[in-house]
Amino acid sequence: MNVLTRYRGIQGEYIKLVEHLHMGEAEKEKIKLTASWLNIMAAGIMVTGVIVPGLNAFYALDGAATPATWRVLTGSLILIFASFGLHYGARLVMERLSL
Repeated sequence: MNVLTRYRGIQGEYIKLVEHLHMGEAEKEKIKLTASWLNIMAAGIMVTGVIVPGLNAFYALDGAATPATWRVLTGSLILIFASFGLHYGARLVMERLSL
């Protein structure tokens, strides 16, 4: 790492510190609400896309129409990644409050 790169890193941290110090309470609450909304969406996707289909497959009544197992597993896997992506996005939003 050369001196110029270190200077840019220090300068970036200084800018983050100045922005954080000038952030008002309303701005902080907006950040918290955004992170909370993203986290709630992640939880909703996990429940509706993973837990409910799993319970449906487990408690399926005899003769009830159930979707193919591979569809449930594929959909659940995709939605698990979507849920983790939203949760990670919420964590990134919350990092704006910490230094």
